[in-house]
Amino acid sequence: MKIYPAIFFLLLFLLNCAHAQLPRDCSDASQKLLEAEVQQGNPKAQYLLGTQLLTGQCGRKDSDEGVKLETKSAESGYPPAIHILGVILRKERSIQEAVPFFLGAAQKGFRLAEVDLAFAYGEGSPIKNLPLSYAWFSVAESHEEKAELKQFLASNLKMLAGKMGDADMEKANQLKEKLLSDFGSIPRFKDDP
Repeated sequence: MKIYPAIFFLLLFLLNCAHAQLPRDCSDASQKLLEAEVQQGNPKAQYLLGTQLLTGQCGRKDSDEGVKLETKSAESGYPPAIHILGVILRKERSIQEAVPFFLGAAQKGFRLAEVDLAFAYGEGSPIKNLPLSYAWFSVAESHEEKAELKQFLASNLKMLAGKMGDADMEKANQLKEKLLSDFGSIPRFKDDP
């Protein structure tokens, strides 16, 4: 499943804005503070500055340095950075290479990664597996708290159910139970207490 560049950069921007405490504006003082935190090895700061560099948000675009910072952050176990590396791989290389990153972020409670896993196995994907797509949509839907997004996920479940026969639906339900057992009790990643 291809992600269009505008959507990719919007996703990066929204994820960047979702984080509090560290400065998100582009003022010189904020950028210096963010860079100082990066030098101290703060994974959140690495993620934020990496995202700014990937998107050119503060006027400076440097994809290579952005990926390096995202990689450092991911190596520290920061779920949004793990997820973003998956998004980058999906966009620039292949969905097969992205899946382990989405899985890693999901294992740390980063809910958006569950949706990316559902789409990774959906219609039009080179690794199409509708029962697995259904199972991941089920996990994402069970975790979603916002009614509008929950409805979107439920509509995808209904659409997938309509495309599968009885055997695939049985397999989908078995996978769903397994994934809910494995991921259902993982707490949602919360960046700030």
